[in-house]
Amino acid sequence: MYLTIGLELEEKKERAAMSPQLAEVIEATLAHVTTQAPAVGARPPAFQVLDTEGRTVALADFHGRPLVVSFIRGGWCPFCSLELSELEEARAEIEATGASLIAITPERFALACATRRANGVGFPVLVDEAMAVARAWGLVFRLPSEWYDLYRADGLDLAEVTGGDGLELPVPATFVVGRDGIVRAFFVDANYRRRLDPMLVLHTLEQMQEEQ
Repeated sequence: MYLTIGLELEEKKERAAMSPQLAEVIEATLAHVTTQAPAVGARPPAFQVLDTEGRTVALADFHGRPLVVSFIRGGWCPFCSLELSELEEARAEIEATGASLIAITPERFALACATRRANGVGFPVLVDEAMAVARAWGLVFRLPSEWYDLYRADGLDLAEVTGGDGLELPVPATFVVGRDGIVRAFFVDANYRRRLDPMLVLHTLEQMQEEQ
C-alpha cells in the first residue's frame, strides 16, 4: 500500500470518530504552527541519544553515508504507525542505496520500545527525551490546554506518554541527509495526517546515487 492511500483512509476514520470540539481545536492550532526546520543545504544540529536497544546513537555516526530521519509523534498516533510500517517495508530498498534509516520519537523509553515492536520496525528508533532533538531541529510546538484536556478525556494522557507536561508535540517530519551531513530533501507539515511517502524518499536517494 502506498503511504498516502493509508493516510487518507486513516484520516476518514479519525474524522468520523473525533468530536467536533477536538477537531476544531486541532485545526485552529495547526493553522498557526510554524517551524524552524533545517532546509535543503543546511547542516542539521548534532545529537546523541539512546535508541530502544539502549545504545548511544549520534548523528555523527552516519557521516559518510546518506541518512533518512523520520520524526514521529509516537505509536499512539495511527498516522505515525502507518509511516513506520511503510518505512520498514521500504527499508531493504532504502538500505540498498547505501543509506541508513532512523526514527525519532518523543515517547518515554518503554513506550518507544513498544512502538518499535508493534510496528515490526527493524531500523533504529531513537528516544528523544524532553524532545531535545526535535526542539533543536525546530520542530516542537506548544498545544493549548484544551487540546491536552480533550485528548486526556479520550484516554490519551500526553504527559504520561512524553514524560513532560503534555503540552508539547513535535511536528512530524522527514529529512534526507547526504553523505556530507547536508540536508538534501525534507518534508515538514504541521498537519500530522500528511507524511512523505517512502517511494519519494527512495527516489531522492536514487538520484543522489546517480550524482556520485
